Amino acid sequence: MPGPPESDLARVCARKLALGHLAEARDARRSLKKVYEPEGLHDLRVSLRRLRVALKAYRPYLGRAGSSKILRDLARLIRPTGRLRDLDVAATALRRLRPPARGAVARRVETERRTLIRALNARILPGLKDAGRRLIKRLREPPSGKGRPISWDDAWQLAVLDARNRLTRRGRETGKGELEQAHRVRIAAKALRYLLEPFEKKRPGADKELLKARHLQDRLGRERDLRMLRELGIPAPRICRGSG
Repeated sequence: MPGPPESDLARVCARKLALGHLAEARDARRSLKKVYEPEGLHDLRVSLRRLRVALKAYRPYLGRAGSSKILRDLARLIRPTGRLRDLDVAATALRRLRPPARGAVARRVETERRTLIRALNARILPGLKDAGRRLIKRLREPPSGKGRPISWDDAWQLAVLDARNRLTRRGRETGKGELEQAHRVRIAAKALRYLLEPFEKKRPGADKELLKARHLQDRLGRERDLRMLRELGIPAPRICRGSG
């Protein structure tokens, strides 16, 4: 049986990739619905970020599935989970301290954390379920046939080039606060990483570039977490030693 036409290949593969990320998000959502675990929230956030990166990078080949509204809806649902993730990190850090050092900080963190977990179950997870259903319908719509023919390999290379250039621009930006610029660089590194990961062992040099993107993202992420812990009043030097 002949394969898909060259003009359809990017559309077919981009949809398959997005559906895969959506399935991972659905599994993480179902797991969180049964019982809340910080690792489950991490899995949900990662799968949704990968989905958004794919939808944005390959939107020329995804029809209505790559619309700005879809991207905004996903961002709106993901955004509130960031604070809960931070509090999970804080709760883990506090458990490493002796009871007298926890005090009111631990009670404040746990109170807010429980409130956000209730909000996750009441609003965010149901909202993600509805958004997922709408996205699946759009991903399964037949291609419009518009746009120039392009192979999946060419589409991927264009997406990576764009992400690579964006990361470079973010690193050279001026007029931004230090924290804002670090955040923008970390997000750009994350997007490049997610685009490279499916091709890590298939494209020459992808593994090395992926490793650099991971290291940059991880370093900036650790720095951000330390700032967040200090703002909550958790002793940063002890966290540094405990993090290994």
